[in-house]
Amino acid sequence: MSDTAESALAKKTGLKIRSFSKKGITPSQIINMEALENAITVDLALGGSTNTILHLTALAHEAEIDFDVRLFYRRCRKSPTLVKLSPGRKRPLS
Repeated sequence: MSDTAESALAKKTGLKIRSFSKKGITPSQIINMEALENAITVDLALGGSTNTILHLTALAHEAEIDFDVRLFYRRCRKSPTLVKLSPGRKRPLS
């Protein structure tokens, strides 16, 4: 992704977050067990990441959702890997 595309995506994301804030929509209104399960499924379809376990566990904790990391194992038995994405850049971030 080019710097221009990344900047556009970051701006679009920020605008969406601001619109949620103006409407009084909070993360705890969006994050629920179904959303966490969907995030796991998407992550697994994209090749999986150990960081996802850390981040979703933290989100679940903040949202006071009882979250068992064994859900990843149960989901991986049902979710195919569609593509293996690996993070990386040809140049360092500045």
